[in-house]
Amino acid sequence: MTDDSDLLELATDSRQATARPKIPAAKIHVLGLAPLKEKLGSKWDRLSGLVHKLFETAIARVQGPSDHFLKLNELSYAVTFHDLSLEATNLACVSVAREVCQLLFGNQVDEISVRSIVAAIAESAFVEHANAIDMIDKIIEQHGTETVVTQSVQSGSIEPVIAIAGQVPKPALSLLKQIEKAHALVSPLGLKLGFFPVWELHKGESNSLFLAPFRWKANQVTVSGRRALDSASEKQIGEIEIALLGAAAAYAERICDVEKVCAVGVGVSYETLSSFQSRIRYVTALQKIKPPSSSPILLKIEQVPSGVPLARIAELVAMLKTPNVRFTAEFVPLPAIPQINIRLGAIGVGGALTPGIDLESAAKVVERLARQIAGQKLFTFLDRLDTDELLDIASQYGVRFGTGAFLGMGHYTGLEEVPSFPLTLATSRSNPPFRNKLADH
Repeated sequence: MTDDSDLLELATDSRQATARPKIPAAKIHVLGLAPLKEKLGSKWDRLSGLVHKLFETAIARVQGPSDHFLKLNELSYAVTFHDLSLEATNLACVSVAREVCQLLFGNQVDEISVRSIVAAIAESAFVEHANAIDMIDKIIEQHGTETVVTQSVQSGSIEPVIAIAGQVPKPALSLLKQIEKAHALVSPLGLKLGFFPVWELHKGESNSLFLAPFRWKANQVTVSGRRALDSASEKQIGEIEIALLGAAAAYAERICDVEKVCAVGVGVSYETLSSFQSRIRYVTALQKIKPPSSSPILLKIEQVPSGVPLARIAELVAMLKTPNVRFTAEFVPLPAIPQINIRLGAIGVGGALTPGIDLESAAKVVERLARQIAGQKLFTFLDRLDTDELLDIASQYGVRFGTGAFLGMGHYTGLEEVPSFPLTLATSRSNPPFRNKLADH
């Protein structure tokens, strides 16, 4: 063991040595397993080995090749993240904690928690003092930011509790400027942005808008989400998706400011969330938004490809979980949607019909969509309801929400006066208050 003077000396050296750069480091350990340990008795050794293996695997997945990994004690670890900021390191640790909590879920204990604490520490501390692991432990504990991820076995929920000391928030852009920023990012790609009404089919009204990039083609609006961004680089796509999230959150605040109620939807692609670095950037942006409860964000995970395990979607939803944000999943191709037999954490699933689809094929697709969610508390949605007949098919099989040419493709830019909700189909068709006036934006 080391004494406090050794700790102070090492910490001082760490702060003063400009030639020995600091790197983000973290201590991660399990809390609340005492009841399980007592119950299992001699079997505990085998379980603790399993938990250790789960942590090693999860941590290795988010570390780089030059990072360090130290086992501090039975279920506690110190790790470094050379290529991440402190904020991104915290999110990486939350990701590891959630993964381990989910894998442990089902054990008969009252509560399982994983705690991480992140700090900047001189790399030399790991290189020169690897044998004095208690010293590394103390430095991280004294200078770090704490996060606890708790899974309640009774509720099945996973809630991070984050305490950040001394963090001063940056001044927020004005609401209109955040929306203008998103418009400016897509304009060089020949795209526009629109907040499109999402129609509740059995009511013929809309209390929800969906923000999407689009292009005009033959005097028609083609809404295509990430597909419209195919000409952009992955870095550009990531920046645009984050800007769209910010614009959606800003518009939700505008709606709240005028005391109206409307959900605001926006998409993020499965491909973006499948990359660790782009996912960390997106989760960082997501944690910064504060949508009001009266205007929640509906975040659609777009273009989930055939064959993706449903557990993976549930894992992504858990990682993205944020107050007043709800989730839907879009499957491609829609006919390949799997049977939903686990709890996704989403509230709705659906996708887009193929352009020009014949009515017989459309009926089969929509019937399968309804069958695959049977028994689940999920709604279904469909895009590209372009004819009266397709709308009838969707209504016949209980599709709750839809968009498409037959329903009208009017849209708002987000910069004009907030409309009165709910919108109605009758008003939209007879006197579109947004499309004609705002087409040139």
